[in-house]
Amino acid sequence: MIDLIPKISELWKNQREKVFESADRVINFLKLSSAIESGGELNESILNTAYNQLKDRFDGVYGGFGAAPKFPSPHNLIFLLGYRQSTGENHALGMVEKTLHKMRLGGIFDHVGFGFHRYSTDSNWLLPHFEKMLYDQAMLAMAYVSAFQATHKEEYKSTACEIFTYVLKDMTSSEGGFYSAEDADSEGEEGLFYLWTNKQMREILGNEDGDLFIKLFNVEAGGNYFDEATGKKTGLSILHLKKSFEQLAKEHKLSEDQIITRWENSRRRLFECREKRIHPMKDDKILTDWNGLMIVALAKGSAVLDKKKYAEAACKAADFILEKLCDKKGFLLKRYRQGQAILPAHFDDYAFMVLGLIELYEATFEVRYLQKAIYLNDKMLELFWDDQKGGSFLFFKQS
Repeated sequence: MIDLIPKISELWKNQREKVFESADRVINFLKLSSAIESGGELNESILNTAYNQLKDRFDGVYGGFGAAPKFPSPHNLIFLLGYRQSTGENHALGMVEKTLHKMRLGGIFDHVGFGFHRYSTDSNWLLPHFEKMLYDQAMLAMAYVSAFQATHKEEYKSTACEIFTYVLKDMTSSEGGFYSAEDADSEGEEGLFYLWTNKQMREILGNEDGDLFIKLFNVEAGGNYFDEATGKKTGLSILHLKKSFEQLAKEHKLSEDQIITRWENSRRRLFECREKRIHPMKDDKILTDWNGLMIVALAKGSAVLDKKKYAEAACKAADFILEKLCDKKGFLLKRYRQGQAILPAHFDDYAFMVLGLIELYEATFEVRYLQKAIYLNDKMLELFWDDQKGGSFLFFKQS
């Protein structure tokens, strides 16, 4: 094995240069576009402008950007983490931490079954649109893993692991690919699957734990969930925290470990009970681009969090895509469902899969993933690169 290391390193060096050559073509196009619009070249001022625009839109109370409805926008958080790393601007990290912390406390996070809902209808992350999307899980997992890298705070690591737990349990096909989404509605009502009453909490958890977690997760007697048509309380509540477990433990004169252990035991009982409810509809199509993002997240999670099972899941998904979502000529296809793969892939399908395969190589050192990334990158440029003006088309370029 030791003898192979120099050979693998040389292969990575040579083939990585091909990827960087392709990236240079894109960068040169962006420089040209920037010069056309602003009269100058792409430089640090563009990044500073992006940072300042996010800073101006940042919600200093609840995190996130802009007003309701508020989307997680993890790509902004990932940009800010990179900006802080390159500039040392700690406020960039502060915006990320405030947002990730507040989202994890809020109703936008599924405290019983894990994973994030699509967006919050309010500014404080309480009332979500209850749909769950694969690409949100992937991008948010990347953000939490990257935040853990930057801070080494256990909160971000545990949240990333919870997202992966949800995806691997509820959004993974037996063949290895990842499903697209879970609907917001069940039994004809949005959110019903995720809501609780005081009575239910006490019946499932008993009076002692029930009373404790009714207080901690703000399960109100009249409910905090309002009927959309009448505006009246329904008696149902969205579980959410207003303070961290560390703060709540001090208030209730318990250790943080005690309160977390009690909640985890209670969460499992609530989860088992909730599993008996009518579930929201699952969108079981497997999309190449969103799978590529999930492969990125799992591979990165495996490398940073030292979790081998995440790399194994990413490998299984990548192998599935490369086997089932490639045509006879080696081009990617876009979607797979019930044994049928159809539709030519778009630019983002190629781009996200190339990135996923590179991250997977760096997590596993399996050279075949690097080789396939180079191959698909070449196919991507063949299909989408604009030879006349530079840049890439989202769909096939005209021949």
